[in-house]
Amino acid sequence: MNKTIKELAVELTIEITAVCDTIKGRSVFVNQLLRSCSSIGANSYEAKYAQSTADFVNKFEIALKECYETDYWLEIEPCHFGYRTYLNGKKESGVWEDQDIYFYALEFVHEQQKGLTELEINDTSIIHITNEGITYADEFDRKHFISFEDCAMNGPTASCVAERDITKWYFKFYSSSISIKFVFSGLFAFKKRKRFEALRQAIIDSGYTSYDLS
Repeated sequence: MNKTIKELAVELTIEITAVCDTIKGRSVFVNQLLRSCSSIGANSYEAKYAQSTADFVNKFEIALKECYETDYWLEIEPCHFGYRTYLNGKKESGVWEDQDIYFYALEFVHEQQKGLTELEINDTSIIHITNEGITYADEFDRKHFISFEDCAMNGPTASCVAERDITKWYFKFYSSSISIKFVFSGLFAFKKRKRFEALRQAIIDSGYTSYDLS
């Protein structure tokens, strides 16, 4: 996908607002279109500060429903005519008919998160590591904390918080709700190895261990 969901949310709201400005009369239809469209972006942004994975999925479920309602209103005259008129004045396609169509993006993220048991993240998402655990940022810039104590309770031993495999370049932490897998990527193996060993040592310095699958 070429654009982030945040970027699409802003573009979609701007586009639909411009469409509504071209529609004369039928204020009920226009108001419904504006309401459903604005709700898509609002719920997508709220998902960034979701209190749990279930809350995150719920926000996207609402946004996805609003997407389909927006799609419905754009099929109804005069909204459909207004949208076609708007597009005729543009050189490029609109967000709604673009290959990165917004509700497809939402549906993809929603399905990826629903029933998720393992989350794969690039190791560069790690913000900092303390004796208590790891703080990292996801693709929506939401900060999350992995507790070493929590992971140890789910690990094979009382002190083991993760499994690691340097041949496949990953650490997978035994979190309660979702296993968090940090994948080390990059063109230069020595740089990946340095970051890999730094994380392994940070775990040891915190009084915990990781199980080697290499």
